[in-house]
Amino acid sequence: MTWVPSRDRVIDGPVRVTTAMACVSFAGWAALAASADLGVTRTNTWVLWVLAGVAIVLALAAATAPSTFEGRGAVAFVVVADVAIAVGLSAVSDETLSIVGCSLFMFVGAFAALLVGRAAILAHVAISSACLVVVAAAAHPGGRTTILLSLATWLALGVPVAVRALWRDLRPRAQLAFTDPLTGAANRAGLERNFVSLRALAHRRGLAVAVVIADIDRFKSVNDVHGHAIGDAVIGEAARILFHHFGAGATVARHGGEEFTVLVAGHPGDLRYRVASLPTATQGEQGPQVTMSVGAAWCRVDVESTDCLWRAVGTADAAMYEAKAHGGNSCVSRL
Repeated sequence: MTWVPSRDRVIDGPVRVTTAMACVSFAGWAALAASADLGVTRTNTWVLWVLAGVAIVLALAAATAPSTFEGRGAVAFVVVADVAIAVGLSAVSDETLSIVGCSLFMFVGAFAALLVGRAAILAHVAISSACLVVVAAAAHPGGRTTILLSLATWLALGVPVAVRALWRDLRPRAQLAFTDPLTGAANRAGLERNFVSLRALAHRRGLAVAVVIADIDRFKSVNDVHGHAIGDAVIGEAARILFHHFGAGATVARHGGEEFTVLVAGHPGDLRYRVASLPTATQGEQGPQVTMSVGAAWCRVDVESTDCLWRAVGTADAAMYEAKAHGGNSCVSRL
């Protein structure tokens, strides 16, 4: 349950700001220490300048290419940021500046809470905790130091935990706006949202994207004869076939009573095989056995618009109706 650039548009802004603030804050802190000649040695001062420069580069990347911080890139950023802060703390000779530097872990923790898994978060907490212990051990006793360290500890450790807990509560609620409650498939809004990221991935990796339309044949008779409860079970079984056949990387959406749209990326030959081998009949596990009419078409990935998605849907839909006109239980592919 992590953020994906451009898919979770509601939090795109906060995530970008958090990432950029983490980089800019660290760059400012390192530059302040270096310009005030607060490095332990002359070499340490140069190290602080280098760290400030790297942080500025990462801030620019966060602002212009947020997909850099997706998946493994997010984990790499957390590791690099934690190590950079730890190195910066070891290079600074001023006690107060070291304590302030510990609070920089807050930004990294907030980023980690949104974008990486539990293992990476635990690693971040371990590194930031170790740094806080080292800084606290080196600090002079006194009320001011105690207050500053307490504040730094709360910022570095409390904020990530709070953000993670809030995110775990909000994400499922936000997900409901993009999901069909009966089948767990995406709805129309979810289809568009997933297409944006799938198109970017396919364009970046040189993959093709296929749009597949599957419509249950003569579904009205199922409802008329067996009732709507059985009809819902039949729809659910059809959805499971599509989920299982196309795999976790595909998007299965329901945007009609008994009609599904599948978005899947891959190499053209592999996609043709997967579409051709799609089962067009259910097993009848929770209701009568039904068949599906299937149509498929290519979708362009070199256009920054969802218009190409709906054009491809129209082409695949026409192919599906051609299959239906031939009696159903078949696939007409434009791939």
